[in-house]
This record gives sequence, C-alpha cells and structure tokens, in this order.
Amino acid sequence: MLVAYDYTEKMTEDIIRIDRETFGEISVSAAELAEKLENSSNYSVFVDYQENVFRGFIALLKASTLHYDAVWIDLMAVLPAYQGQGIAQEMIAEVKRHASERFPQAEFISALIRQSNLASIGAASKQGFAPDGKGSFELLFHDL
Repeated sequence: MLVAYDYTEKMTEDIIRIDRETFGEISVSAAELAEKLENSSNYSVFVDYQENVFRGFIALLKASTLHYDAVWIDLMAVLPAYQGQGIAQEMIAEVKRHASERFPQAEFISALIRQSNLASIGAASKQGFAPDGKGSFELLFHDL
C-alpha cells in the first residue's frame, strides 16, 4: 500500500535505508532529510508498505515553467529483495492517479530514468510512459 510520507523518523529512516541499498546518494541525516522534505512544497514522497513491511518509495516533483505545468517522477526505488514483483508498476499507477487529482492543471507526467536502469524503464513503459519522440535529452550538471 502506498502512503504519503509523514515526516516520521521511521519513514525517513526507511527512505535512507533503501537509498543505501540502491542509489547511495542521500548524504544527510534522517532529521536533515525530514526537514528538507518538509520545506519542499513542490515535492511529494510516497512510501510503499505491505503488511507494515517497507518495500520502496517514489517521489514526485511539481514543475511549472514558461512552457508547461507538469509532474515529474523524480525518484523511484524498490528494495532489492522485492524487485521484479511489479511493485514499481503499482507505485507508478498510484502516483499517476494522485498527480491527476492533486495537480489537475498539469499537462503531463514524466519520469526521469537513467538509460541504464532497464527495470525502471520497463515498469514505466508498462504504465504507458514512452519517449517523447523528439530525441533524448542529456541531463547536464554544474555544482553551485
């Protein structure tokens, strides 16, 4: 069952745990992460539990630009022990419903997925996501 992130220590630690087992990119404490998420009004996190067992999470970013209003699936992770069981597809389906209800002005929902992450690309594809047909974008970074 997908539930909205509630800023509790347990849920925050679950998110950090999955990050350690998958991406390894969260470098802040649980308290710092909870504060950061609480102060991010355009960012929503949903956590997947099955019978109180943590399995994964998915995060949405509301984006409004000169060109569009949209919702981005920013991060999605399933603990390795639960991968390959359709959990990512279930999470995507649920956040699609959430996004259409919470952000009715959004023109589309998109997913930013690394090309090497074939499992996530497959899960998104099974939920109706497809390349835009305009060619791929290269995500460029620069430290501030």
